[in-house]
Order: sequence, then structure tokens, then C-alpha cells
Amino acid sequence: MKRFPVYDTAGENEGHWKRLSLGSGVTVPTEDILGIFDMDTATVSPVTKKFLNTAQRSGAVSVVGDELPKSFVVVLPPKKLRAGSSAGNEEAQHEQRVMLSQFTPSTLCGRDGHL
Repeated sequence: MKRFPVYDTAGENEGHWKRLSLGSGVTVPTEDILGIFDMDTATVSPVTKKFLNTAQRSGAVSVVGDELPKSFVVVLPPKKLRAGSSAGNEEAQHEQRVMLSQFTPSTLCGRDGHL
């Protein structure tokens, strides 16, 4: 698993879209967030476990911070990487990134106020 962000803090959307801080200086544009999930409750489902295992095997999981993750955030890749992509559902699933955060979903959602 990667230990550093896949998004930089000075992304192309700065000033146009809000960015959500996931901790340790890692931010993602709010428009790219597909979902914020609780590690304790969401990982009970076999479907979610399979999704996370597939993401981990494909290198799509990044760990934010050094503490035990309390949530995972599914995000789209940066716009510059998905521009012109006409990928099907299966291929698009592998383009998604999973960010493991030390913060709870309620903390992350409270930081933005719109999530």
C-alpha cells in the first residue's frame, strides 16, 4: 500500500472546487469523492471486502497518516488522468482510488459542511 497522497495539495481545481483534507496534508477535490465509508461497519459486507481487496491488489489503495484507518474514501482519479476516457464499468472501477484515513466519516463530512 502507498503511504503518500495520489493528489497534491495544489491541484488543478484549486480556487474552483472545495478540497477535503483527509489528514497528513492530503486533500482531494470534493467533486471527485464518490463516497466516504466507515471501516468498522462497511467492511462487514463481503462485497465491500472484495472491493477493497481488489483495489489493494491493483495498487489503488493509499494510506493517509500513520494511525489505524477509521474510514475509507473512494475517489475518482485526477481529471487530467480521466480526460477522454471512455472506459467501461469494469475498467472505470480500477481507475477509482481508495484513500484510507485516520478520521471517522463524521469528522470528514463535518470538515466540508456539504458532504
